[in-house]
Amino acid sequence: MQRGRRDRRAPSPSGSVEPSLSDRKLTKTIKDTLTVIDVVLLDHFVVSHNEICLFARQGWL
Repeated sequence: MQRGRRDRRAPSPSGSVEPSLSDRKLTKTIKDTLTVIDVVLLDHFVVSHNEICLFARQGWL
């Protein structure tokens, strides 16, 4: 892992990779907050046992 990068992984509690509206709102809040301190959020992803949803790929970042 590159210095300064953070990787936080936790499986989706529902087992679904479809982000909820609150997931999307929280991600936007985090992204906007990090912008204040010049940190760029590259992606946020939801993981299940055999699927992954990447916010950047969906155009949500």
